[in-house]
Parts: sequence; C-alpha cells; structure tokens
Amino acid sequence: MEFAGGKGQNVPLILGNGRFLADFEQALLGMSAGEEKTFPLVFPADYPSAELAGKTVSFHTQVREVAAPVLPELDENFLRSVGVTEGGVTELRQELRLNLEREVRQKIGTLVKEQVMEILLQVAPIPVPQVLVYNEIQRMRQNTQEEMQEQAPKRPVPEMPDTLFEASARRRVTLGLIVAELVKRAEISAGAQQVQELIEEMASAYERPEEVVQWYTQNPAQRQQVENLALEDAVVRWVCEQVSVKDVVRSFEDMTRSVQAG
Repeated sequence: MEFAGGKGQNVPLILGNGRFLADFEQALLGMSAGEEKTFPLVFPADYPSAELAGKTVSFHTQVREVAAPVLPELDENFLRSVGVTEGGVTELRQELRLNLEREVRQKIGTLVKEQVMEILLQVAPIPVPQVLVYNEIQRMRQNTQEEMQEQAPKRPVPEMPDTLFEASARRRVTLGLIVAELVKRAEISAGAQQVQELIEEMASAYERPEEVVQWYTQNPAQRQQVENLALEDAVVRWVCEQVSVKDVVRSFEDMTRSVQAG
C-alpha cells in the first residue's frame, strides 16, 4: 500500500537514533552500498497515524552509501575545535560529564511528565471540541512541513492528510484542557524563581549561557513559552505528590541510549 510520506530519495538514516521504526532499521542491517531489498513491515498498533496503525506494508529500499563515524585524535587541534582552550583533556571530560548529566536529568523529567500526562488522560476523560483538534492539526502539519523543508530544501514536501496528525493533535488538545482546569482548581502556579532556574538550565547547554539567559529576558514571547513549561513542571510535581510513586533504577548506558533516541 502507498501512503503519504512513504517515499523518499537519498534519505539519510543513522542506525539507532530513533528517527525510524526499529523494525525498519533492523531490516537494513548488513546491507551494502548499491544493494536493494524489499521487506514487509508491521506498523505498531499505537502508531500515531490511524491509517497505518497495525497495518502491514512493503518497503523497497536501496542503499546508496554506507558510512561510519571516525573518531578523531584526542590532540590539541581537536580540543581547540570543540572550544577547549584551557585544561586539556581533563576539562573536556568534565564538560562532557556535565552535558551527559544534564541530558539524562532532562530525559528523566520528560519520562516522568509523560507518565503523569497519561494518568491525567485516564482519570479525567473529557469531550474535546473538534475545532480545537482541527486547529492543532493545522499547526502540527505546518511545523512538520517547515522542518522537512528546512532539512531538505530541494526535496518536494509530501502531502500530509489530517489522519497523520489527528491522534496526536487530539491528545495534545485534551491534555491542554485538563491541565488548564487542574491549574485553576488546585491553584497551581510557577514562580519567577522556577522560571529563572528553567531558563538557566536550558541556557547551560550553550557555549555562552549568559547570552541565552539575556535573550529570554528580552523576548517576552519566548519567556512565556518557558513560563508554560515551568507551569507544566509544577503540575507534574503536584500530581506526583497525590499518587504513590515508585522509583525505577536504570543504568547510565540505558538512559544515554534513551537520550540519543529521544
């Protein structure tokens, strides 16, 4: 069966980064440059597109090129290229450690938020105005098309039917309404300190964090987005205080793999 977005040419694929379905990547393992292969693939039952969820399709692929990363020599030239001018390898390792810890911390926060939002969907089912879902579909489609155009300016953007975004759009709208009502009823808020801490956490990923902090300070629209995120975090904390929470131990390697895939 043919479906929107099911065709592409010269599409880059990095094994293990999570952009493609795991079964699709698995089917490509062992292929060489110039080799062609046709294989069936079953889309997950919970795939966002209702048109494809649980369906079996046949993919025909051709590998244009196979490449692998080449690790550079850990010398002065490399250190300068990544912005390390003092401290040598020790400084580089420290920066890498801080970056990994920040990414894992953010990933844990994302996983917890996803679980909390799933709980809210289960305990507070509500009717959703279709017009809100429609507007969200349009917004998601436009964002996706703009991202695809930015990544491959010369490649025509495929048509994307509403069904491709409907499930995700309905979920987002539903959660938005539930969270807004919960914030109102429980009088949940995020203070200026929580917003500032979130901005500084986001800015720490950049080479000049002070400039990023200043940029958020001087751009009310961008700061409002951070305030919304801080409010979502406050909702997550409130929900976690109302339920029984069980800690799950995961290895550092497992979390870093999740970060790279997510």
